[in-house]
Amino acid sequence: MDWKKAGLYAGIFALGGAAFAVASSGLGRRACVSLVRKGIKLKECAAYTVGAAKEGIEDIVAEAHAEDEGCCCCVPEETCEI
Repeated sequence: MDWKKAGLYAGIFALGGAAFAVASSGLGRRACVSLVRKGIKLKECAAYTVGAAKEGIEDIVAEAHAEDEGCCCCVPEETCEI
């Protein structure tokens, strides 16, 4: 038997038992609720930041399209409609 694996499984089992005991107590439950609440708030803040960045990028792309003269480097100049 591999003693490292057995020790790892025993440690995980003990940690799970300790986590269950802490979550079952009143103080531990309040701490878990607080952590989850902060995690939800962090998720919402990250979503807002990503949304704001996406809007900024869309504005930049729209402005680039507006400034584009209709030609690109891969189209021969004779076929450009300027």
